[in-house]
Amino acid sequence: MHEHDRELKEALETYVLGADPVRVRDGVRASIRAEQRTANERTPWIRKENPMKRKKNWTAIAVAAALVVILTAAVAAAPAILNYLNARAVQRDSVSRLTQVPDGWIGVYTIEDLDAIREDLGANYILMADLAFEESDFEDGGRFAGGWTPIGDRKNPFFGIFNGNGHTLDGLVIRASAEDVFENSASYSSSCWGLFGYAAYSEYMTVESYDQHVAEDGLDLNGDGIIDPLDQYGQPIRADAVGVHVILDPTKELKHWGGGGIVKNLRLTGGTMAIEYAPVKVNAPDNMTTVSLYAGPVAGYADHVLGCMVEDFSVTVTGTGEDDARAYAEYWERQGFPITMEEPYRRAGLTMIVGGVAGEVYQIDSCAADTAITVRAGEVQTVSRPLVGGLGGVMAACVTSYYDGTISSDAGEYGIGFIRKDDVPRLLPADVMDEIAIRAAFLDNLSYQDGVFTGKVYADDYEAKTEALRKAGVTAATLNEYLDANGMHDGGWQANKLMAFYYKRTAAEVREALAEDTWLGSLGAVSLDMAQSLYTDDINDVTFYVLDPDTKQREYGELSKIISAAFPDGDFEDFCRENHVKYGAYYAYDLREDPECAFEGFDFGAIWTREEGGLPVPRLFK
Repeated sequence: MHEHDRELKEALETYVLGADPVRVRDGVRASIRAEQRTANERTPWIRKENPMKRKKNWTAIAVAAALVVILTAAVAAAPAILNYLNARAVQRDSVSRLTQVPDGWIGVYTIEDLDAIREDLGANYILMADLAFEESDFEDGGRFAGGWTPIGDRKNPFFGIFNGNGHTLDGLVIRASAEDVFENSASYSSSCWGLFGYAAYSEYMTVESYDQHVAEDGLDLNGDGIIDPLDQYGQPIRADAVGVHVILDPTKELKHWGGGGIVKNLRLTGGTMAIEYAPVKVNAPDNMTTVSLYAGPVAGYADHVLGCMVEDFSVTVTGTGEDDARAYAEYWERQGFPITMEEPYRRAGLTMIVGGVAGEVYQIDSCAADTAITVRAGEVQTVSRPLVGGLGGVMAACVTSYYDGTISSDAGEYGIGFIRKDDVPRLLPADVMDEIAIRAAFLDNLSYQDGVFTGKVYADDYEAKTEALRKAGVTAATLNEYLDANGMHDGGWQANKLMAFYYKRTAAEVREALAEDTWLGSLGAVSLDMAQSLYTDDINDVTFYVLDPDTKQREYGELSKIISAAFPDGDFEDFCRENHVKYGAYYAYDLREDPECAFEGFDFGAIWTREEGGLPVPRLFK
């Protein structure tokens, strides 16, 4: 451990003795902030320095006599993927449209009802009829003159559920000038465009601006003259703090983890999206404003898009502001960091993310699109990293979905989309967490300096030590006890760092908490429907770990480095798939490359239907 981690070390020692893991998490967060201040980290990726020269073969490991107690689930043959889209929540296992609005939901019957969603971003909505826009709606004097305004943004996200209920929304038109993109970016320098702009989970929280209540020595959350001095890390909130804050709002209904930021069972047809994107606005030679773009028909960003189709829809993004782009490149040149196509994502943090279903999305499951995508980035490429994909621009999980459209891009493309290979999974069964904990137990220093790896990743005798843990039957829950009993006080740091951000749950615990309306730690109760949508076996039969929804971006970066170091051969995606975790891309097809695909993994009996010679269609849309 590092010298400045004395408090964290004490917290971990109390954790071994059974203390509250929240204290460990808070200690980890303090350490992460300290590490980043001292290491000046620029990127979450680590160099693949691997002491294990051979690629692991999980099936071979299973029969190896030496590994008597190795996790049985970790070595199973890859299962047939089950489409657990009972995450439809109100429909459970039904593939029929609902004809009545369920209790606690709001029915959407008209375009006006759809537009009114932005007035209550935390509610759950269900579409009860096919809807169609008129061309005149978007003309001067029309209801949505100039184009549809996305529902929700980074400052005020849509954190409910929108269930399309198998209905169709036709004729959506989204238009944005370069100035519109900047105006939409709120205070987060990201502009999100689609039917929904930004759809992401929140607990029973509301987003409020506190710009007018910031005092020199702290923050007055309520404007009542009383300083509320601490942020979510227990640190003083200063006058230069971010101008937007998420606070608990007791007037809002409890939103369980995974209970929001979801769009599902919706078909979009006959729509257009046309966006001008200038990533930089030069205010003065050394004073510039920047913005990243996220664009897709269903959402610019969404946590989960399930069972959706996009048909006869066009998306066009045109790069503008070439002079400003060049001025920005020249600015970095003056700083000693010449801009190249490989540099901007790290140096400038700018991205242009475009998808045929959604721009950026954590999970796309059982979706299809034939979106015609056109990207003309031009000189904008010098300052933005274009990520263009037929389903999503960027995804962590893309399962049993296909793309059958066209992409014309001078900025390149990533087929169905760019898959984040070492993203941090939101759900892990206990068997998988056990193996990650074993592999991470003897990771050493994962720090970076200016994007260059500077530490010693693997402890001495790494392979022998991790194999010893497996033979001893060590699990994530018993790791600290084992290390303490065997005098291995130099181990466990990276494993505990990762585990501190996960909560261990069973379906029975969640049901009991829901029945008694109790609060399960800072995580709250888990949405079992959403947990099931991330797992291909029956979630009721396993103990699982869920990621703390309050995990911050810099913390994601630290956890991602641990996963990447623990699986240096890049086989974490395969490992997850073999253990029922929907993570990475599989059974997802780009029909431009594979027009004769077998659609392996598609559950035609429960979710899909397919006419002879035709493409699969979710049954809800038939």
